[in-house]
Amino acid sequence: NVGIRKGGRMLPRIDLMKLLSTDITFETDEYPVAVLFDLLYWNGDIHTEPFRERRKKLEEFYSKYLKKSQYFEISPQTVIDSFDSLVDAWEEYGYRDNSEGLILKDMAYPLELKNATDGMAKIKHALEVKVIVLEVQKNKNDTYSYRCGLLQGESDIEPTFELNGVKYVDLGKTFNTTIKAEPGDIITCQVQEIIVGE
Repeated sequence: NVGIRKGGRMLPRIDLMKLLSTDITFETDEYPVAVLFDLLYWNGDIHTEPFRERRKKLEEFYSKYLKKSQYFEISPQTVIDSFDSLVDAWEEYGYRDNSEGLILKDMAYPLELKNATDGMAKIKHALEVKVIVLEVQKNKNDTYSYRCGLLQGESDIEPTFELNGVKYVDLGKTFNTTIKAEPGDIITCQVQEIIVGE
């Protein structure tokens, strides 16, 4: 998993968009970091080995080659053997800076090269909302990103963006997508992070 640290904190995933630039610049206290959680190849293909063995090799590889670099980290790991230990792990890791949740891996499973597997599960912070498209940005790679909004409802957040005579709470921009929409269209978005303004 690639992220950007600033002042010791992991920035929201949206900040990774700067890595797609042809001229990448970081602020003085920012740097990219790769967080390692699995190892699939070392002196040969090891993806069919149980995760328990791959993780041991990852820890050995990390200690031997990467530990002294600020640009690499190894993900934390804990054993989940009960519902209570799952709750404890969620409280410990699920709410760290801009955490998206937990990945659970069966220690005995190989990595299966397909989309779904019984050997892995994700528990994520996820919320889908219907939003109105306020602005459309067409990107150079034939994708689109959208500034989206919601009606104020009972929220204390002031609506600041007007479209067709109606004011909306500005939710900011989406990631890039090949889906084509126009201002005024209603689309479904999954919330990846919530950044509270001051």
